[in-house]
Amino acid sequence: MPRLGTGFTKVRGDDWNAELVLTFLRWVSSELPAVTVRVHDEGGYVLAGYIRFERGIPAIDREGLADWREYLRLHGFGEILARLVKAEQLAKRGVFLADVPVADYADHSDIAELGLTDIELSNKTLQDIAASFTMPWQTEWIKAGRR
Repeated sequence: MPRLGTGFTKVRGDDWNAELVLTFLRWVSSELPAVTVRVHDEGGYVLAGYIRFERGIPAIDREGLADWREYLRLHGFGEILARLVKAEQLAKRGVFLADVPVADYADHSDIAELGLTDIELSNKTLQDIAASFTMPWQTEWIKAGRR
């Protein structure tokens, strides 16, 4: 399959930034329905380590996961292999990302500006908050030239 592009980013253990990157890539895949967006996350936010988006729909990237699983077997990483089994079970239920409470990121300026109550901070995840934002790529000034 031809490659449209490739990229690399580090979020340095910041799950909020990981969520923002994944939200953007999901959007890209919905805007380019003939494209599969593949992501490898070394930080643990993507539970199986590998995810793909096709038409905005997430799934485990089985090809990437198979290669990684082989590497883990060869190098004796049994604990990580056991976590992958759990991640695959969760993926069958539509859970691909870690459930990180937004309270862990309440000091980030964009989250702090929301003025969430303590109850909201403890009951919402980063995914919940990202879904409630209007992202810059969704605004009319960006789409105006394309449609």
